[in-house]
Amino acid sequence: MKRFLIYFFKIIACVLCMLCVLDFTYTLVIKNSVPRNKFRYALSLKNRHYDALFLGSSRVENSIVTSEFKKQGFSILNMGISGAKLGDTYFLLKLLNENKVTFDKVFVQVDYLYNEDGIVFTEARKAYLIPLIRDENVKQIFKKYDDDFLCNYYIPFYRYAKNSYRVGFREFFNSLLNKGPRYSLEDGYVPRYNVAKHKKFILPKHKIKKSKVLEEINNLCESINLTPVYFTAPFCNNLINEQFLVELKNDLNNFFDYSKVIENDENFDDCQHLNDKGAREFTNQLIRDFFE
Repeated sequence: MKRFLIYFFKIIACVLCMLCVLDFTYTLVIKNSVPRNKFRYALSLKNRHYDALFLGSSRVENSIVTSEFKKQGFSILNMGISGAKLGDTYFLLKLLNENKVTFDKVFVQVDYLYNEDGIVFTEARKAYLIPLIRDENVKQIFKKYDDDFLCNYYIPFYRYAKNSYRVGFREFFNSLLNKGPRYSLEDGYVPRYNVAKHKKFILPKHKIKKSKVLEEINNLCESINLTPVYFTAPFCNNLINEQFLVELKNDLNNFFDYSKVIENDENFDDCQHLNDKGAREFTNQLIRDFFE
């Protein structure tokens, strides 16, 4: 029995050593590689100033053409992320603020995502940051908002095994090769080129009474003496339950409804995303309204 226990504990010790080595190797490679997503890019920015920051989902990432602002001499940070929710927007703004990245204006895309209940940090966006959980700024976010924080922080390689789909061997290998993303994170704009045909989009019938995450975004912006500009990016003509946007405009301060500013459906990739032509038209509308 004694020999068996010694053998058993040797196996456990070997497994733990292997997990520690894997954890250290994955973290070292990913941490020192070029950023491969916008959360990592936000962490790499320190002590910078921009004329404006745009936050939101793919409806920002595919709609705000950074180069159009640059033509006018404005420095813009497009931090729209496909699939992001308002909770992700809040965490991204928090990271930038803690890295002393400042702005003259902050634009936050708000639409049907307003109806989120509570501050939600989506699993996909959480995986972007989880390799850097021991970074103090990241640690504080996970400590407060991640139910699995203790396991992710203290169990070696647990966070990589649990999120292997997003930060597994493929991410490790691409980081090892120092391979960047398919688009420029500095530019932030990801164009679409299709033309929508017979598409529609359905908004919620009614909005919830109050968005907790928007309150947090407001409080954070107030702490840095900024008033956030809330806006809704364009939708195609076949939009259902438009009353939802009327309710947003009635209840949300400093809200601008651009849902109908692009009238031609040929400027849409689908009902909720502009193609490149539409994005440039919309971007120049924003420049006229807020920067000229």
